[in-house]
Amino acid sequence: MKSSLSIFIVCLLASLQLNGQCYSRDWNNHWTSCQTQQSPNPQRGDGHWLMYDLGFAYTLGTSQIWNVNEAGNLGRGFKNVNIDYSLDGQNWTEWGSFQVAQGTGASDYAGSAGFDLDGLTARYLLITAVDNWGGTNCYGLSEIRFNIKEGTTPIEEISPENLDFQLAPNPTRSLINITLNGQFSEAIEIVIVNTLGQVLHRSQQTTPASGQTLSIALDNYQAGVYMMSVLQPSTGGVKTKPFVVVN
Repeated sequence: MKSSLSIFIVCLLASLQLNGQCYSRDWNNHWTSCQTQQSPNPQRGDGHWLMYDLGFAYTLGTSQIWNVNEAGNLGRGFKNVNIDYSLDGQNWTEWGSFQVAQGTGASDYAGSAGFDLDGLTARYLLITAVDNWGGTNCYGLSEIRFNIKEGTTPIEEISPENLDFQLAPNPTRSLINITLNGQFSEAIEIVIVNTLGQVLHRSQQTTPASGQTLSIALDNYQAGVYMMSVLQPSTGGVKTKPFVVVN
């Protein structure tokens, strides 16, 4: 999946506390979290956080952030945040901290300038709230727009050749078979995400072998496009391919 887009919009799509997606002045249509959860980055512990899976590794630039913008709930909007990034969703690097501007409550609210990743290449971004603008127990955010560096395309694979695999049947209805095609000397992980960036499947193969076929049942998957990734946690290597589920 190649893309020439210079703008990539992600609307708060991957979290254990997902209650809303894109920008709205209505509190009920924001992403909200009133209870801490274990972070994908173990070093962060429990907290209020958002993890984005962009589907592929991108070379990222500036961003635009829309905070909570409903009158009476502006204090729940993220304030100071910590930002981590990763290629595989397992091995995290700290980018730094950032203060998100408070929403205005105005009907013409257009968000505010976000953090500048300045050419950083990442597939996963983890945003962890340190505090919010009102000191309340509930936290919220509305939308973030990530800008891809001009002239760059998604990096479909950052991996040694031994992470290669084939998917069949594709399209499929209720089962997907993964055939490993390389020489595997280390444990791998298999991850499936939907177009919202939500992780639907994660499993580990401690002794993968070339020619080995693994099967995953898709009985509860809705029709649509999904991403299958094979990851090598020890190196950060990852290879991703799409597949389609039909009714």
